[in-house]
Amino acid sequence: MSKYNKQIINNSILSIIQIVVVSICSFFLYKYIIVTLGLEKLGLWSLILSVTSLASLGNFGFTGSLIKFSAELSTLNEYKKINAILNTSIIGVSGILIILLSLVFILGYNFIGYFVDEKWVIISKELLFYALISLFLNIIAGLYFSILEGLNMAYLKSLSFITATIIYVVFSVIFIDIYDVIGLAYAQLIQASIFLISGILLSIIYISNFRVFYFKWHKNLMKEVFNYGMSFQVIGISQMLYDPITKAILSRYGGLDFVAIFEMASKLVIQVRGIASKVIQNVVPKIVKLSIITGDVKIFEAYKKIHNINMFLIFVSLALIIPFSNIISIILLGNSNHIFIIVLIILTLGWMINSLNIPSYIINLGRGDLKWNVIAHLTIGVLNLIFCYTTGLIFKNGFYIIFSWVFALIIGSLTIIIEYHKRNQLSYTFIFNKVFFKLIISFSIFAISSYIINTQINNFLLLFICQSIISLAYCSFVVFKIKGINNEINRIYKTRLN
Repeated sequence: MSKYNKQIINNSILSIIQIVVVSICSFFLYKYIIVTLGLEKLGLWSLILSVTSLASLGNFGFTGSLIKFSAELSTLNEYKKINAILNTSIIGVSGILIILLSLVFILGYNFIGYFVDEKWVIISKELLFYALISLFLNIIAGLYFSILEGLNMAYLKSLSFITATIIYVVFSVIFIDIYDVIGLAYAQLIQASIFLISGILLSIIYISNFRVFYFKWHKNLMKEVFNYGMSFQVIGISQMLYDPITKAILSRYGGLDFVAIFEMASKLVIQVRGIASKVIQNVVPKIVKLSIITGDVKIFEAYKKIHNINMFLIFVSLALIIPFSNIISIILLGNSNHIFIIVLIILTLGWMINSLNIPSYIINLGRGDLKWNVIAHLTIGVLNLIFCYTTGLIFKNGFYIIFSWVFALIIGSLTIIIEYHKRNQLSYTFIFNKVFFKLIISFSIFAISSYIINTQINNFLLLFICQSIISLAYCSFVVFKIKGINNEINRIYKTRLN
């Protein structure tokens, strides 16, 4: 196996470790915040973070664009151009961000009272200020790490993010005791600073001939970077209609407690889903290289194999949330909270269906064909805004709003799969194959069994033991009965580039 292919495996392993560590840290921090500050303040912090994410539009999609073009330029051994487009992007993004951050702060400062009770308005404005500064630092750091990802060194980003996250949790615990909820903002500022410093130092160490202050304008290349990035920008705009809109509507019609429940459940599901998405995303630089060197033939051959890997990862990782939903609720909230459990299960099933599009989505990224990725995000965003606002206005109930979000997520996600197969004249048996039906049958039996256990057993320890046993049995069945997964992984990673 080549050094390049071994590095993809290392990237994937570190991606999984990152997800595990971040999930544990998030779980611990949520628990600590609930115990020390209460559910309502957690909901407030979550709402502020979603508002500040509006300013992430200021990166104009350069983060995703730099991954693709650094992979292309490294294939051509043009590292000076990589250095040039990075620094040019940093200057452009910084200027745009300063304007957008100021605009978001002004709007948030004046309208935050529309979404929260009057008692939270003053503290919300202070949280907003520090959260926006942290966002600026994280976005700039993301540009540095995008280059490293494009050069097949995503493991460096994972290690840096793990370190920054642990530091964030430690300082959050220290600062919450001193500064209350504002302590979270201070801790996040430290985390973002460390992440940025790590990105700069690692770029100096690992990128050939890298100079922090090297500037050279490549007009045609930057035009391509910008045009490709604009597709990511549209995706970013669409995503503004996801989390911030959903939380804003939940806050108005369901209260900050419901926002906190949605935040915890959503963060958990998305983190676990990241096991599949991040592992497969590590193949993007290779897809770029295959597209340049061999054309589309090997990419189409790889699609089915990537899909099987994706299905395997989804049905092993996300599936395990359902049996442990009650246990998670007891540990996190101190009781069997039926609202949290239902929200968690709804989001899990929604993201499982969404995750079917990961292979086609990732291959579109690698080939630079983002049209339908953009359309899918726009569809989800627009439908989410319409569905959530309508159900919130009519029913004034958090459950209906979350159902609406998941329904929009599923509809938009399926458009990518349908279009990809139609455009490339691929049979749907690529998806609905023996592997798929084996997974569906085993998952259905597993979900029903775990539901029965959850309803029949009240003792926490006995519940944990029983769910662990049935989960182990389910995972063992998937690993040993779904044939060919190891071969599929090896074939993807070992595909030669010449």
